[in-house]
Amino acid sequence: MGEPLFRARGCFVCGTENPGGLNVGPEREGKKVFVRFTPGETHRGFSKAVHGGITASLLDEVVGVAAGQRTDGKCATVELLVAYKRPLIVGVEVRAEGWYVRRQGKLVLGAGRVIDAAGTVLATARGKFLPLDEKQVSRFVGNDGE
Repeated sequence: MGEPLFRARGCFVCGTENPGGLNVGPEREGKKVFVRFTPGETHRGFSKAVHGGITASLLDEVVGVAAGQRTDGKCATVELLVAYKRPLIVGVEVRAEGWYVRRQGKLVLGAGRVIDAAGTVLATARGKFLPLDEKQVSRFVGNDGE
């Protein structure tokens, strides 16, 4: 079990008060940030396969939070490249995990993956994130971190 991290109320992925959201709780485990998620029928793309946007959202969350943890603040996604290896399946729990890679000028680079219970890699991601200063957080995110 990891250390629970901040959850915004309205966020689509981690939001505690977003009825249409995924409602996952990011946790820190060593240098990784992770979430566990069991997709439901509302997350389908077709047949039993989960929509790729849900997979990308999970990866954006964990890699972005990992970047923010590294910079002691919040980051905005500048670029996210997702490689889909195998489909996520409705009703099957997955673990999405993200980690810091390095700095590149003013950007923070991160990476992540989605795995199933057997450790099979279902998707991977690489991303670039921009650390936000207090003024940007206030304007872009809001004063309450929302």
